[in-house]
Amino acid sequence: MSVWAHACRPCKQELAGPIYVSASAVAEMPASTHFLQVRIDGDWHCVVVDRDRRVEVEQMLIRDAVVASGSDCPDCAAQLEALAAEAAAAAPPPPPQARSAPADDSAAPASAGTVQAAAMAIQGQRLVVVLVPLALVESPGEAEMATERLAATFQGAPIVLMGQRDDGSPHYAGDPLLCGLLEGIPLERMPWKVFRLR
Repeated sequence: MSVWAHACRPCKQELAGPIYVSASAVAEMPASTHFLQVRIDGDWHCVVVDRDRRVEVEQMLIRDAVVASGSDCPDCAAQLEALAAEAAAAAPPPPPQARSAPADDSAAPASAGTVQAAAMAIQGQRLVVVLVPLALVESPGEAEMATERLAATFQGAPIVLMGQRDDGSPHYAGDPLLCGLLEGIPLERMPWKVFRLR
C-alpha cells in the first residue's frame, strides 16, 4: 500500500537507501521541526526532513521518527543548509508579479486552483509567503480566513500573505515576528513557485 511521506537526509553517509517518514506524522510535529531521530534496525539515527516536498512510497519503507534538535547534531545543521541551498538552486525564477508589478488583480493566482508562494526558512524559522491581492492583505478578517484556507496546502507551515503597493513594495499580513523577518529581503531572492491548492 502506498502512503505520502517526506524524504529525510541522514548526516552520516553510512546509512544506505532513502529514508522516509510518514507525512501525517510530520504534519503533527511543530512547524519549525527540521531535525528528526529515525529508528533503523533498532538504532536511532539523526536526519534532516525535507518538509517542502511529499512523495508517495510503499508503507513498508516508512520509519518511526521523533523530533530532535539541531544542537543534538552539528552535522545535521550542515545538512539543513545544504538542503536549503539545493531547493533555492532548483527553484524557478520569481514570477513577474513578485518583482515589481502594481498591486491589483494581476497578483492573483496564475489559474484557478493554484497560488504563487515562496516556501523558505529565515533564521531557522520555516514559513510560506503567499502572493495575494493587496486588498486582501489590508483586510484583517479576510486575511485570516485566507490563511486558514491555505493551511492544508502548506501542511501547517506558518503563512504570511503578501500584497504589493503601486510601487511594487511588499505589504505583509500574518504573525508580526515573521513579517519582521521578511522586512528587507528582496522579493527576487525569494524562491517563488506555483503551488496547487488542496
